[in-house]
Amino acid sequence: MIGRKVAVLLAIALFAMSCGGASRPAGIVLITLDTTRADHLGCYGDAAAVTPNLDALAKEGVRFEQAMTAVPTTLPSHATMFTGVYPPSHGVRYNGMFRLTDASVTVAKRLHDAGFATRAVPAAAPVAASSGLGQGFDVYLDLFSGPNGANLAPGTSRPASEVTKLGLEAIDGVGAKPFFLWLHYYDAHYPYDPPFPFSAKFREHPYDGEIAFIDKQLGVLFEEIKKRGLWDRLAIVVAGDHGEGLYEHGERMHSELAYQSTLRVPLLVKAPGARSGTVVKVPVTLADVAPTILDLAGQPVPSGLDGITLREALRGTEPPARTLYFETLAGSLAFGWSPIEGIRRGKWKLIRSSDPELYDLEKDPAENENLAGSNKDLVTDLTSVLEDDVARWSKSAPASASEVPADPDTLARLASLGYIGGTVSTAKWSGRNPKDLVHLESELLLIQDFMTQRDYAHAMLAIPGVLANDPDNRLALQSAADASAGLRNFDDAERYARKTIEKYPESLPARVTLGRTYVARKDYPGAEKAFREGLEKFPDEPILVYSLALTLIAEKRPRDAEPIVLAALGRKNPDPGFHVLHALCRAMAKDDAAAKAALEKAMAAGYTNVDRLRSEPLMAPLKAIPGFDETIAPKKAG
Repeated sequence: MIGRKVAVLLAIALFAMSCGGASRPAGIVLITLDTTRADHLGCYGDAAAVTPNLDALAKEGVRFEQAMTAVPTTLPSHATMFTGVYPPSHGVRYNGMFRLTDASVTVAKRLHDAGFATRAVPAAAPVAASSGLGQGFDVYLDLFSGPNGANLAPGTSRPASEVTKLGLEAIDGVGAKPFFLWLHYYDAHYPYDPPFPFSAKFREHPYDGEIAFIDKQLGVLFEEIKKRGLWDRLAIVVAGDHGEGLYEHGERMHSELAYQSTLRVPLLVKAPGARSGTVVKVPVTLADVAPTILDLAGQPVPSGLDGITLREALRGTEPPARTLYFETLAGSLAFGWSPIEGIRRGKWKLIRSSDPELYDLEKDPAENENLAGSNKDLVTDLTSVLEDDVARWSKSAPASASEVPADPDTLARLASLGYIGGTVSTAKWSGRNPKDLVHLESELLLIQDFMTQRDYAHAMLAIPGVLANDPDNRLALQSAADASAGLRNFDDAERYARKTIEKYPESLPARVTLGRTYVARKDYPGAEKAFREGLEKFPDEPILVYSLALTLIAEKRPRDAEPIVLAALGRKNPDPGFHVLHALCRAMAKDDAAAKAALEKAMAAGYTNVDRLRSEPLMAPLKAIPGFDETIAPKKAG
């Protein structure tokens, strides 16, 4: 251990000399505090907060009084911090549904390419390796990608104590390189369950107990950094990714609305050359984090970013006044509500949804008085600026994010954390304003919980209350279709699926459910028609292709199914299930050798649902293949 510490100190000295003096940090630590409101920290005015370590950091460094996230959801907010561009540019708009691609270059990638050791300790599912945030990191200690990750409970996250421990190990292990370390503290996220003694001290306010626990662990981190002699040579950036509603404006958690309760975040920076105790009151955005880190690291700040470097602000120079963008599409994606986007210019904040809101944040920081009706010219002006920005992004932004279908495990993990999946809508302003429906949040989460547990009977008891208030609610309609199918009420399942498709033509799950209701009733022509219509909307979508091929096989039409299966197998990374379908087609054609070969390919590709092969009547032809049991038996190691 001592030898590694000496190596780190030597690297610091060499890096400082190569950068031309003591103003450049030898390492940069980015600490993100998930779901942490600025106004629940002592340094931001909460006299009841127990956050002595963050408060001390604010006194030693620079505190940004009016920092704002661009989106009140974990993954897109971190994508903005890491890339320096807003969500319309990097394309990540919600958790689970989107993945940051290499077209958007992260600060970690830029520092890695400049010779930095890069380490990350993400604490929870929304920022798992599958999110794309691992770009540029030498080490990305994702819970779910590590050993036994697949066996973890959906809502598993690292406690702050473990994040601190792994962070210190990362610092000790960087060797003779300058380093960039990201530590993600997730404890303040729902459900609020701080450990003892914080659970006892904050039993009436467990959210604040979680923040106090994080602060305690940050104290451990900071003290150990000081013991290693690194404190004065490191830059430390602490940022909240978004806040928490705590029932302000009717919002229980976050994501659906865009008020300051979830947009305003803490931003603290301690860096060599920074003016201690400085408070910056000019509004800034988390898009400024990446360019600031690059500038502190002595690296060029790319042009074309939405954020700016705040390095001069750290020295006491006021940053320029700018128009700052924010959005949330969560309600639109999950429920069919109107999306929200807006801008802040100085004290004025415009929220645009199906109807506009305008607030004077200096006089009304709680956003209680909507001034849009009495300031129509200002609303027009700010709307014009917003529309110009959005139009510019839509023309210049590359296809830099992937909309990805969330697998069942990912959906379960996100659901356990209060996030609800959805589908990108083509009708931007057709939905109702989320502020008028956010009171349904708890009921919708309850429905999601029932559906995740496959408790369809209780889901069907909860759904009518939501639909009575919001007849076009996407989640409720889709859940009603799936729950009805689960209860074998196929007529109701078809009715709800068709209503979902009518309202949301882009809904892939509804098209799958519709086709499967026909399959369940053995109406194979109806199922074929439904799946083919789905493929007209979603060409080559694997789940629709698979369902269509299986329907044709059920109709005793393997010759029609086989070309579809072979085409699917010819695409990139086909699901192993397509090899099973190919084996089934060959078995039905009495070509045992080809059927066995296809089945062997399925097993080699990772097919695991062998119980289905043994028990499902449709798979019966496979069992007639010579050597069937040996082919699907797990291979013994060694």
